[in-house]
Amino acid sequence: MPPAREDTRLDAGLAVPFNAHNVAPGATAAAAGPRMISHKRRMLAKGFPQQTSSSTASHGFGLPTTPTGASAKLGKAAAQEVSSGKSDLQATSRLEFLAFYARIAGLLLISIMIILVGLSAWPMIAPFHRGKWRTFIDQLECLWVNALLWLLPATTLEMHGDFPTASSTPKLLICNHATDVDWIYQLMPMTVVNFGTTDLSGSVKIFLKQEVKNIPIVGWGCALFEFVFLKRDWAVDRLRIENSLTRFCKDGGPITVILYPEGSTVNTRTLDKCRTFARVQGRPEFDLTLLPRVRGFAHICETLAKHSPTGDVDVFDQTMAFDTYSGEVPDWEMGFKRNVDTGVPNFQTMFLGRASRRCHIDSRRFSYRQLKQEYQDSLENWLDERWARKESLLREFIEHQQFDSLGAEPRLSVPVNGSIRRSLMAVTFYIAMWVGMAFTYSRYSADFSAFNL
Repeated sequence: MPPAREDTRLDAGLAVPFNAHNVAPGATAAAAGPRMISHKRRMLAKGFPQQTSSSTASHGFGLPTTPTGASAKLGKAAAQEVSSGKSDLQATSRLEFLAFYARIAGLLLISIMIILVGLSAWPMIAPFHRGKWRTFIDQLECLWVNALLWLLPATTLEMHGDFPTASSTPKLLICNHATDVDWIYQLMPMTVVNFGTTDLSGSVKIFLKQEVKNIPIVGWGCALFEFVFLKRDWAVDRLRIENSLTRFCKDGGPITVILYPEGSTVNTRTLDKCRTFARVQGRPEFDLTLLPRVRGFAHICETLAKHSPTGDVDVFDQTMAFDTYSGEVPDWEMGFKRNVDTGVPNFQTMFLGRASRRCHIDSRRFSYRQLKQEYQDSLENWLDERWARKESLLREFIEHQQFDSLGAEPRLSVPVNGSIRRSLMAVTFYIAMWVGMAFTYSRYSADFSAFNL
């Protein structure tokens, strides 16, 4: 039997949103009632002041009681407070949108610079030395990642468990796929490898949908970094995966692959389809994640192991959650937005600065060689077991707002905001390079014009 689905709506009385620090002093969650607390949270979110027990009427609904003679003065003061709150909110919104467009413009500018530098360097390096070209684009990707993280609001990573190190063994990172910006948060730990002494973000390769390649600037940058684009046609994708990973391994240097075995972000439509498929196949049904797909995962592991210098692959099973996450699954029409879990980021809220500033990642390392020996040819069972653990971890997080309910400290708590030094160095390098190229072009143009060419 599948596990009973836990109701995660605000008015269902979930433990975390309704614990003691969310209830007015002198009251309890049971006395206030889940619907009242839900209403109270919405009012607080809109900027209304929280009432204390001294101003709470005996009926327990949290409404202020005042003498009749003071009601006019109170009404006038309240009107002024609401008016002031609206103007502050409008000013905040304007600043948020200015910051949003500034971040987008900065990211596009840096991306265009990197693409132009890469295209200019390709004919001088790639045809002659594939390994040096790979090192070059890895450095470009590393600079781009640091610039991206510098543009975004600082995020604190609460890292539990095992994380990649600077070893020669290929690494495969698998994770639950909750939003369209999961990959950014998975890149963050790669910038602080070995407790901040090593940056491996340039070694990361991501599997993306074929449609992303057609997006101007974004798709061009992903192609420059040699991300792998999939058509969702296994006959085509199988060869693309094998050829790309074989080339990466032969280039030398570290290689880290990010894969989302769920294949899509979680929403009510994809969740229903996965539950129906799991019921037919006799596989577990999940409420917070989608059923993982095994074919691509197994092929990636086998290809990496075949060309690995150590004959093995480090598989990191990662589970990600954000502060205030309560288990909401969005509708298909909502896209990546959420009505309750507004702290869960998407592209828009992340660049607006409204997303949660704290990301929790639980990571466990496995040796593919050992998995193959233990599970033989049935990696599907291993994936199902790991996703069942993810479901359990996410439920634990909903209840305790941390992965370890025993209260143990995370292995590492790191504020990540990219490197301004690297970003400025990159911008300076790009400007100097293009000024030099323009100067060289102008000189050669003058020389050629003398010969009437």
